[in-house]
Amino acid sequence: MIKHHLVNAVIIAVAVAVIAGIALAATSVDLAWDANTEPDLAGYKIYYGTASGVYGTPIDVGNVTAYTLTGLTEGVTYYLAATAYDTDANESDFSQELVHTTVFGLPDQGQGFKGEPKQIIW
Repeated sequence: MIKHHLVNAVIIAVAVAVIAGIALAATSVDLAWDANTEPDLAGYKIYYGTASGVYGTPIDVGNVTAYTLTGLTEGVTYYLAATAYDTDANESDFSQELVHTTVFGLPDQGQGFKGEPKQIIW
């Protein structure tokens, strides 16, 4: 059974892919978190949307401890949360919500720009 405090933390670092000559470039968010130690853990889900507490269909990232959320729009504020689920499909409560505004107008950094990490806590 998945418990309320499943994962110690989710570390989020912003990775911006700036496309030369395009005003609105796609951006991404790199996510990483401490592994849950419960033996029946099956995986994690990432939720996000453009309003607090209003998320689209979750992304099932499986039983991994890192994921890159892509296709975000530059200059838009996103609200993100994560959950964990077990082999019986029980899902944890949401992590604390992260509010993140994608970076607008950064110069081309080749492989992208890494922002300061942001932390989500269960």
